[in-house]
Amino acid sequence: MSIAFYNGHAVTLSAQYLSKTFEEVHSSWLHHLLPILARDKLSILDVGAGSGRDVHYLAKKAQDKETQIFAIEPAIALAKMGQMLTRDLPVRWIEDGLPQLQKVVDLAQQFDLILLSAVWMHLSPSERPLALATLSRLLN
Repeated sequence: MSIAFYNGHAVTLSAQYLSKTFEEVHSSWLHHLLPILARDKLSILDVGAGSGRDVHYLAKKAQDKETQIFAIEPAIALAKMGQMLTRDLPVRWIEDGLPQLQKVVDLAQQFDLILLSAVWMHLSPSERPLALATLSRLLN
């Protein structure tokens, strides 16, 4: 699906994404996340942040910590919904995308956690090696 599809169906998709909780979607690895969220200082990157469900959860869990959270979403209409959901939380939204994540790379920052949910399948097999190399360089 193209970015145009996500922009054109943002309202429906946002409702669909928000119909499930973070815990429901990520239950299989939540036990790995909890020790990471217990750190005093944390930097998080959510690539393909969609309507903001995951960054909302992460920002709420890390509110009392020194945390930087970046939500990356190439579909502007979907990102606007995510920005509304996280407007009172310390989440920075950036319009960018894989495989290069050029705006993120330009931040010259590394991340303790990179979330990549329902994104990989949008990359062609030829884009995946570059995407993996980009993500690897961004991971702390």
